[in-house]
Amino acid sequence: KNKQKPIDMDDNRKYRDVFKQFDLNGDGHITINELTVAVQTAGVNISKESLQSILKSADIDCSGGLDYEEFVAFLKLASKTAAQDSVETSPRLQQLFDVASDGFDLVGPDELKALSPDDHGLTSQESKVLTAVIELLQGRSVDLAEFADLWRKAEAAS
Repeated sequence: KNKQKPIDMDDNRKYRDVFKQFDLNGDGHITINELTVAVQTAGVNISKESLQSILKSADIDCSGGLDYEEFVAFLKLASKTAAQDSVETSPRLQQLFDVASDGFDLVGPDELKALSPDDHGLTSQESKVLTAVIELLQGRSVDLAEFADLWRKAEAAS
């Protein structure tokens, strides 16, 4: 019962555009050096070790670089890893997502609204941030990475 979002045409176009930006020499493959530059430029917070591990995992044909299909798989894995890296420093955030998502890959506003302050020991600050996150969702469901990003944005704004 995974609630994973399928890739639509707009996502595919975005992925192709990003792939072209990352492929600095235009050879149709993204190397670890090109990937490192692109990730740093984008300001993505992911450790070098995680990046190398993900690249190795995503490089299905062991060519030393990523073709387009491998790149799409890489983006999904990198997003999940970055969320896990950021959440590792915040077990509370991980706990809230796990409770709200009830074992699924996505969480929506209805699930988050069901988190009662009394049952889950939410502080008044966490309750305010959670309310802001629900507003930022605009009715859509998000994965852990997006939830963590929205939480940080809401936290910074409060």
